[in-house]
Amino acid sequence: MKLRNSGKKEELENLIEEVINEPFENELEEAKKAKKTADEALKFKLELESRSFFEKITSNDMAKKLFFGICLFFLLGESIIIIFSEKVAYNSLGFGVGILIALAMLISLTYSIETVVSYDENSADGYLKKSTTVRSVLCLLALLLAAYFKVGNVLWMLAGVMTLKAAAYLQLITSSFKRDDSLGGTNGHHGRSKGKEDDI
Repeated sequence: MKLRNSGKKEELENLIEEVINEPFENELEEAKKAKKTADEALKFKLELESRSFFEKITSNDMAKKLFFGICLFFLLGESIIIIFSEKVAYNSLGFGVGILIALAMLISLTYSIETVVSYDENSADGYLKKSTTVRSVLCLLALLLAAYFKVGNVLWMLAGVMTLKAAAYLQLITSSFKRDDSLGGTNGHHGRSKGKEDDI
């Protein structure tokens, strides 16, 4: 009888300990997970902030694709100038200045995007708006100065600047084609599988 009571007492103590301690243990586990997540986020933020200017620019895949697009439109524009233009040097100079402005804007845009990743939402919005305004003002100022000092054809200069936007549109088009092709390939695969199932 004494052994039975002792066993019941032990079971009761275990039950009480389980009921009381379990919520605290779960809370402790959640706190550990939250701390681990926070530590990882802080580590990621420090890694982003420690990267050099060159690393931020060269690590962005989209910037590489846009750079390729600008180069492509540069070759296309220069070909048109050489074939159809009478003032080849003058127009090429203007177009070249526009291309340089477009590349400077691409570098600034890429740096802003890579930097803003480590910011919170409110700070990120403010930083992006500020950098966009500064970039637009400097671009306009560069165009006005180049036009004032007659550094090449202004229209071709504008065309050079617009190669950045054209490269962005080209990237969107090629991405949509790739996405359509991948979906078509998947649907084709499913269609063939369905045909095989019907044959069976």
